[in-house]
Amino acid sequence: MGEWPKLTRVLEDFAASHGMSFRNSNQSDPNVLESLDLSLCNEQGLLITANDHRWATQGYSPIMADWKVPVSLFDLTEGASWRRLSHDLFAALNSEWPGKVQVRLFGDRLIPLSPALPQNRPPA
Repeated sequence: MGEWPKLTRVLEDFAASHGMSFRNSNQSDPNVLESLDLSLCNEQGLLITANDHRWATQGYSPIMADWKVPVSLFDLTEGASWRRLSHDLFAALNSEWPGKVQVRLFGDRLIPLSPALPQNRPPA
């Protein structure tokens, strides 16, 4: 939870620099729940979410001990515009947390970074 304000700032800045709407629906219910709920979207159907929920009854521990905050990117169309956005998103997150950002496919399979996000920017 200590990194949540930093992640919120990074994603809010990312939304502004990429023409996306940003929604911060974080909630705090003392002694019950701390909830991170961030979303970014654009009119082209690209959606980024960052969600984490920490329950007091669980000592505010992450639900999955080996994971940090999951940040997901969805493309509601069949286009490829998500590729450039994913590259930019990875770069923004990696600049704040160097070497700690991992890319997973459908939640659990870790993807090597070289094929998933090539060093060169993908074409627009």
